[in-house]
Amino acid sequence: MSDWSHGYNVALGYTYGSYREMSPLWLNFATQLGGAEPPGARKFRYLELGCGQGFGLALLASLYPQGEFIGIDFNPEHIVHARGLSEAAGLKNVRFEEADFLTLAKAWPSEYGRFDYVALHGILSWVSASLRRAITDCINHCLRPGGLVYASYNTLPGWLPSLALQHFFSRHQASNGLAPVPAIKEGFAFMRQMQEANAGLFQTQPFLATRMETAAKYDQAYLVQEYLHENWKCFWLSEVVDELSAAKLGFVGTATLPEIFLPGVLPEPMRNLVAQQADPIFRQEVIDACINQAFRRDLFQRGVQRPWALRHAEGIRQIKLRLTSRPPTDHPFAFTTSFGTINKAPEEMWLLLNAMGEGPRTVGELHGLAPFAGQPIANLLQSIALLINADMLGLVNEGYDIKTVMRFNRAVAQAVTVGAPYGYLAAAQTGYAIQASLAGMLLLDALASNVAAQPTPLADALQKRLSALGRSVSNKEGHPLTDPEAIKAELLHTAEKFLAGILPTWKQLGVWA
Repeated sequence: MSDWSHGYNVALGYTYGSYREMSPLWLNFATQLGGAEPPGARKFRYLELGCGQGFGLALLASLYPQGEFIGIDFNPEHIVHARGLSEAAGLKNVRFEEADFLTLAKAWPSEYGRFDYVALHGILSWVSASLRRAITDCINHCLRPGGLVYASYNTLPGWLPSLALQHFFSRHQASNGLAPVPAIKEGFAFMRQMQEANAGLFQTQPFLATRMETAAKYDQAYLVQEYLHENWKCFWLSEVVDELSAAKLGFVGTATLPEIFLPGVLPEPMRNLVAQQADPIFRQEVIDACINQAFRRDLFQRGVQRPWALRHAEGIRQIKLRLTSRPPTDHPFAFTTSFGTINKAPEEMWLLLNAMGEGPRTVGELHGLAPFAGQPIANLLQSIALLINADMLGLVNEGYDIKTVMRFNRAVAQAVTVGAPYGYLAAAQTGYAIQASLAGMLLLDALASNVAAQPTPLADALQKRLSALGRSVSNKEGHPLTDPEAIKAELLHTAEKFLAGILPTWKQLGVWA
């Protein structure tokens, strides 16, 4: 490892992800559900410490022209990429700076200013204790009173099986002098040999084999980032709370919407156990133990603002929602969460979705519908949170500029045509990203290049773009096609599906106009 990396593996750049929980609109909603008051300024400043490739932050900047965004990362390769993307997209409200947290902690630049939101995605799990202290000092320097901090990190007890996985991956690399990608590949082979030898580790950690199978499916760059750092740590919530308290931060709650309603949906013995705990942080750790929590997305506030009851209730009632997708008519409404499946009454869910089909509605308007009018509003909020988490409903983003969003999405799609591994587009209506396939990206680029919105021209354009990338055409089972007529038919089918379903949805969500 190089001295400047502080033990962080810089052999491969970070991934190009975007996470909806980091959007200001989502953060505000989760804060309100957690019983606190989010930053109220229409114009806001947003800082991401450890912004990686900057893709997610640039995407947010395209969606919130009223915000000013700054991304800081110590890896110059990340900053070069982030600046190139923001320049290609014509973004004027985001900047990216190469800087070291240790240096910033000693003297926070006045030109950076102070912020309403500070985001930390995964960073705490991958850096040393001294860097975590520096991050806390940076937050102490730059977060405004009432400002929010979003911190996501690997959590115990869910990561217990992977402690051994990470140790043997990193030690196997170090002891054999391997490059990162071969180290991951050989690390899996080594662990499988240990499993086949019936090592006691696999007997005492029965979920280790399952975790290995799951991890093996992930992107190589992610696995390098996740497992091959010198300073790798999983946390209990109380440890993070204690570290961040030095920046005068109080715990608000989680940004993972279904988990806000815990322990209410847990089995009665678990609920009773949780209810016996007076300390709110320890109570949350007991919940984590009950659900075997592996990853937390937490919200902290510099001076937790607990509004007066009536003001808080009215703020909740004024939240605006919109329909984002409509499930099949036979949808069972069994929602998968980090702690199991929650089943909701289909008639109530369809009532909500049908009401939203008429246009955006406020929580208060929905609460006036039967049967919700006779229930506590918390019941309705739980249903709304599950629908948002399942991407059937979305929060209404009112401040966007569709031209800015389209310019960003066009830059993303155009970059994909020359090999960029992007998989997300900005959705103006919801204020965060949606996933997009390679074919979808290439077809969007074709539309942006004035190819007619008709099946045959789009199919031809898709074939040209795939050929330029050296990509073959596969059938629905994933098998490459070689017959020219079969390839033509598959491309035509893909274009027709795009025009009939995907593009109308994208227009509805403000991905394209």
